[in-house]
Amino acid sequence: MVKLEINGWTGGFKKISLTKFLQQRANYSLAQAKAVTDTVLNNQPVTIEVAEDEAAQATKDLVDIGVFVSRR
Repeated sequence: MVKLEINGWTGGFKKISLTKFLQQRANYSLAQAKAVTDTVLNNQPVTIEVAEDEAAQATKDLVDIGVFVSRR
């Protein structure tokens, strides 16, 4: 597993897309995904884990959603 840190968001941030991403790619429940999305909206960093073979695509997808992300 690879840890990705979401540490902010840009204009045009797609919060519903982030919630769906977290449910589908990080296996979070709807409640967990929404809580993480709310944390990002409050400009607090969060760390998620994705499979190593998905890390590059997940990073790209997160940037497309409108968040700042770095690999930890």
